[in-house]
This record gives sequence, structure tokens and C-alpha cells, in this order.
Amino acid sequence: MLNLESVCLLKCPQCGSEKHFKDGMRKLANGAETQRYLCRKCGFRYIAPCYDSLNNISNDLADSQISARRAKNLSATQRHKFCVGEIKKVDADTKGLLTQFYAYLEKEAFSAESDYVDKVKHLAVLGANLRDPEHVKTIIGQMKRQDGTPLKNGTKMLYSYAYDSMVKMLKLSWEIPHYHQEDFDPFVPDETELDALINAAKSKLLATYLQALKETFADPGEALRIKWLDVDSNRQTISIRYPVKH
Repeated sequence: MLNLESVCLLKCPQCGSEKHFKDGMRKLANGAETQRYLCRKCGFRYIAPCYDSLNNISNDLADSQISARRAKNLSATQRHKFCVGEIKKVDADTKGLLTQFYAYLEKEAFSAESDYVDKVKHLAVLGANLRDPEHVKTIIGQMKRQDGTPLKNGTKMLYSYAYDSMVKMLKLSWEIPHYHQEDFDPFVPDETELDALINAAKSKLLATYLQALKETFADPGEALRIKWLDVDSNRQTISIRYPVKH
């Protein structure tokens, strides 16, 4: 049998540490088994991201995990550059204006999670002249869903706030439309329904994630950012270090 540790240098995908323990075998989707490892530094469990030709072990799972992790670590700057570069329905001037808008938001210390660039980009795709506030106001007022139903006032309000930041960047003047967000009673599932959902999860990882949401009331985005270093088993606490709304 070919030793995976001699073929590739094992590093923890979470912290990069090369120190690990062997943590049993993991059965892959194709029925084969591969060695699982436990990081000594952060406690993250992983499998070797390489291919064992003698055992014909597929590394598709490892590759998908690494690709997903790299996508999560993609900086906000890169994400917005890709979005701006992929616009097909607007001219070069609008593309440059959107790139300038992102730089402005970054300089003004807007949150990295802000979707203002995406919202303004959507207005441009709909045909709005971003240098004409009155035309943009008309486009926002006429926005509809894909099924033809009018867009909610709360959503139009978010688009108005996004474009208002661009108006300040361009030093234009406009009267922001006053949309009021609709009030509605959110659906609150019964605890037995939550437990049934957790028990029906096909993986322990998903079940743990859902259980954490139920017990901590954390935002889904906050729970996704939890690391092993944030979990204190002695005090039975989890530290939320990356709140989505600060």
C-alpha cells in the first residue's frame, strides 16, 4: 500500500499546521476508504488532498472541500472585481463607474459584506443611467420580479440606499424616494419541527451546524465562520467573532 504521507506533505486546510494525528478511516462515495487526520493545533478533521493510485481513491471530495474553502477566503475586493468584469449589458463607462464606486465604498469604510455594488450594478443592467438620479428613481419605481409582480417596497428602499451612496460619490443632488418596509409576522417553527429537521440531516456536519443555530440563535453567516478555537468545551460557550452586522 502506498503511504499517503510519503506522497504529499500533509497540511491542515484550516490552519496550515503539519502536525496531526491519524483519526480512523473515512469511507468515500465510491466505496473506497482513505485515512482521516486530526490537526493537533486547531482540531480540524481532514483527509489527504492527494491521489493514492494503488488503492484508486478518488480525491473529488477533498478537492471540492478545498475549492469551497478557497472561495470562502476570496476577498471582497476580488468578488466585486469579478462581478463588475462580468457585466455584458452595460458600456465601458458604466463598468468603470462601478469599479470607482467599489473603491469609494472601501475608502469610506463600508462593510465588506455590503452588496451596494451589486444592487447598483443591477440597476445598470436594467438600463438605468447612473449619472441621472431621476432616471434611476424611475427604474427603481418600476422594478418587478421575474414573474411580473411588483417588487416589495422594502427591497426598493435598499436599492435607493445603495444608489444614494453613488450619488454622494458623484456629488449629485437628488431626493431619495421614501419607501417604507412592509411589516409581516415571520414564521416561527415549533421546537419539535427543528429537532425533526436536525435528525433528518444526512451528515453529522450539517446536523451540528443546525444544532448550533438552534442553541445559539446565531445568524447563519456567523455560524459558518465559527472555528474550533472559538469553542470552549469547558465553559460550554461559542464565541461569535465575525458578526454579520457588527
